[in-house]
Amino acid sequence: MIIGIDEAGKGPIIGSMFVAGIYAKSDDILYLKKLNIKDSKKLLNKKRKEIYNKIISKIKDYYILEIKACVIDELRKIMTMNQIMNICYFKVIKNLYYLESNIIIVDACDVYENRFKENILNYLKRENMNPFILSKHKADEKYLIVSAASILAKVCRDNMIEKLKIENNVDFGSGYPSDKKTINFLKKYNFSNLNFNKNIRFSWKTIDNLRKY
Repeated sequence: MIIGIDEAGKGPIIGSMFVAGIYAKSDDILYLKKLNIKDSKKLLNKKRKEIYNKIISKIKDYYILEIKACVIDELRKIMTMNQIMNICYFKVIKNLYYLESNIIIVDACDVYENRFKENILNYLKRENMNPFILSKHKADEKYLIVSAASILAKVCRDNMIEKLKIENNVDFGSGYPSDKKTINFLKKYNFSNLNFNKNIRFSWKTIDNLRKY
């Protein structure tokens, strides 16, 4: 029995971040192997959604946490992004831990894998939980269960982005600072739409630079 956890949307300027966890028994692992699962970033959007639907139709024990952009901004006033990630992973584990998994594999969001693990464990120990955690960089490429979790997180973020575009009748690209369409949108954006502003991470330095245009 195993839990895999990964995130999608840690770095964008626009949109929520999602952290997903999947609890899998031996039968579930066999099922996942048949789906030809890869790291979500290596799959086309259509294929990701197809696998996403197959995962949630078969595996019932999963948990997906959404952290909105405005919440990230508030949290960054008192903590670092790495600390936010620790808390988010802790919350996902807490929602699945009652299932008594033997091992938890997480995609490390800290430059130091062990520090990321120890910080999560510090939160868990306060709740009298002390599981074995394997914290690895690129765990979504190395471990099937984390690849599956990455697909859940990524599809949820993709759906959120598409919903934002439809609701606001605008195409702002992917929301990542590396996306020229996103940057061009924000250069022209007048930041007067209070409803849409909730989806922008004003705590990102990129925003300060763009607002000077």
